[in-house]
Amino acid sequence: STSGVRTSSSSGVSTSSSPNLFTGIGLLGEWQQMSDAYVLRPKVPAKSIVLFVGGAFVGAAPQQWYRYLMEELAKDGHVVVTTPYQLDFDYNKICLELSNTHNSIVQSLREEYGVELPIVGIGHSCGSLLQTMLSSNITGSESFERVANILISFNNKPIKDAIPAFEQLVTPAAIRLTSPSSSAEGPILRSALGSIQSGLIDAQRLANTGLMPPIYENEILPFVKQALSPLDQIPGLFERIADGVSEFSPSTPDIQQSAKETYRASNTLLVKFKEDSIDETEIISSVLESKGSQVATLRGTHVTPCIQDVLFETPLDLFTPSFVKAVRE
Repeated sequence: STSGVRTSSSSGVSTSSSPNLFTGIGLLGEWQQMSDAYVLRPKVPAKSIVLFVGGAFVGAAPQQWYRYLMEELAKDGHVVVTTPYQLDFDYNKICLELSNTHNSIVQSLREEYGVELPIVGIGHSCGSLLQTMLSSNITGSESFERVANILISFNNKPIKDAIPAFEQLVTPAAIRLTSPSSSAEGPILRSALGSIQSGLIDAQRLANTGLMPPIYENEILPFVKQALSPLDQIPGLFERIADGVSEFSPSTPDIQQSAKETYRASNTLLVKFKEDSIDETEIISSVLESKGSQVATLRGTHVTPCIQDVLFETPLDLFTPSFVKAVRE
C-alpha cells in the first residue's frame, strides 16, 4: 500500500543506481519523488527515516542544494526524506504543508520498512525553526513520534534584525520592483524572472527537437530548473513586503514559549558552526534546556551544510578511481 503517496521517476528525478555515460552522469543523484517530497534510499539495511527541511530559499530545492549531506546520510543507512517548501511570512502555513507530506510519506515508508523504524528530524537554519515548530503544539500534532531532532544553525531572528536597514532599504526597493513599470511587461522583478523562465522554455523546446544528446534532457535541463527554483519565491515575498508585511508569524516569543511548553522530541542535538554570525543556537538551547538537548560546535560557516562534493561519482570514475578517491577524501 502507498497510502495515497504517488511515486515517480520523471520530472527530473533519477532512480538509476548506475549512470549511463551516454544518457547521464548522475547530476540528479538517485532521488525518488514521492508526493511532494524526494526520497533517497540507503543501499544497506535502514536504520531510521530522516525528515530533512532546508533553509530559507534553498529549501525550495533541498535535493540539489543539500545533496552531498543527504547522500552521506543515506550511505550511513538512513532513508532520507526531504520536502521542498516555498518561503512564506506565515510559518504555520509552511508547517501545515510539511506536516501533511511527512504524515503521508512516513506512513508509506513504515509500511515498507517496518513500523519500528525510528523517525529523526533534521533542519538547517530556517528549517531548524520549522522542525522546532513541527515538534511543538503550535502547528498541531504529527501522526508519528520523533525519537530525535538535529537542529543545525538554528535561526529565528525578526526580519528587522536579520536584514540590516530593512525599513530604510528593503521595503522601498520591494515597492519599486513590484510596482508596474513604464514598459508593458509589468513589474520589474517579475519581468526579470520571466526572462529566466522564457530561457528555460526555449531550452525545453531545444530538447524536444531531438537534436541534443539524451543527457541534455535527462539531466542538464532538469538540474538547471531545480537549481533555479528558489528564485520563484522572490516576487511573492517582495509583493508582501510592498503591501506592508514586515514580520514573520508566529512571533519569535510565541514560538519560543510554545517550544518551551510543548516540544516533544525526546532527544535534540543542536549544531552550530564557529564562523556563523547569524546562528541562534544558544537561544534555542536555553529554550529547550529541560528537553534533553545537547550542543555540538563544528568548524564551518552558516552555509557549510550546503557544500557539495564536486567530484560526485560518474562513469568516468572507472578510468581514474584512485585519483578521484584521493581528492574526494
